[in-house]
Amino acid sequence: MSVSVSRDASSLWAQRLLQKHQAYSAQIEASSEATDLEPVVAACNEQIAIAPEVAQVLQHQLPDSLPSHPGYDRLSHIRASQGRWAEAVCLCREAQAQGWKGPWAERIARLTAAQQS
Repeated sequence: MSVSVSRDASSLWAQRLLQKHQAYSAQIEASSEATDLEPVVAACNEQIAIAPEVAQVLQHQLPDSLPSHPGYDRLSHIRASQGRWAEAVCLCREAQAQGWKGPWAERIARLTAAQQS
């Protein structure tokens, strides 16, 4: 019985975690044209904070590969547009290391070149 309760609790935790991830994705998408970046940066940071756990859950559901990660994607673009190259590169490396789908290597190369010029 305790194993069943543990599985149910784990399943509920995973479901809530994925719901939070999707809610942040919706916030990020909804503010793609926003001029006030504070709310979108906050949503990106919140989504990035739970990214390792979300990746772990999704790897059980999608064993072939993880989907793209809107938080890493958007925040790395924002930081690059602000000239915060090192931070943008760091975000791309984190996303790549966790296995999130995206052109991370190309973006890292482009950002590194921009940082050096």
